[in-house]
Amino acid sequence: MFGPPGWTPSVTRSHDGWGFYEPSLKYIKFMLSRGEKKRLQSSVLFTNRGINKIKEDPAFATLPTWVSNTTIEGDVINDYTRAMFASGKHYLPSNQLTAGRKDYGSNKNFIIVRYAEILLMYAEAVARGANPTAGSAVNAVNIVRNRAGLSALASVTADQVMDEKYAELGMEWGIRYYDMVRLGNTAALSYDGRTFTMDKQFLPYPLAQIDKINSIK
Repeated sequence: MFGPPGWTPSVTRSHDGWGFYEPSLKYIKFMLSRGEKKRLQSSVLFTNRGINKIKEDPAFATLPTWVSNTTIEGDVINDYTRAMFASGKHYLPSNQLTAGRKDYGSNKNFIIVRYAEILLMYAEAVARGANPTAGSAVNAVNIVRNRAGLSALASVTADQVMDEKYAELGMEWGIRYYDMVRLGNTAALSYDGRTFTMDKQFLPYPLAQIDKINSIK
């Protein structure tokens, strides 16, 4: 269910996916504004429709040449109705599918927790006043940035750590959502005409279950 839908794979007859965990336009513009390449290219699968949508913003009218609907591995991500972008974090190139098994996701390792997340959790704790028992917050952040091909920072604030988590962990298990709810940052969760309020932080109990509980009472 995570793979890109409607693709033209470099390995013919490879099945596609449903396109869950699609990246937001907000995330893509955030990454472009930071000069990100390595992480953005590996996090987002672009369609031509999505690329044209980005260009509608004058600030992003000219995009880097590597922004394309053809991946490094040669798979073409075609336009599809559900979304304009697909998750590169859940993308398995067709040339990496297990030989003889063309169903999408065969041979795919799922991300549970990564060392980068551990480093950034530590950096946030230190930036918010915890005892730095394993180095400074900026050093932890710079280890992550160095792997992403970005320049090192001289210092780091808690807000900058949260930006780094956003850039590094996009589309990974809703980490950004839970961070913003934890911090009460409803503005960060309000975009594209949608307004988030804290009464939405928990999903409501299904009515069928409430009825069962009431029937027991």
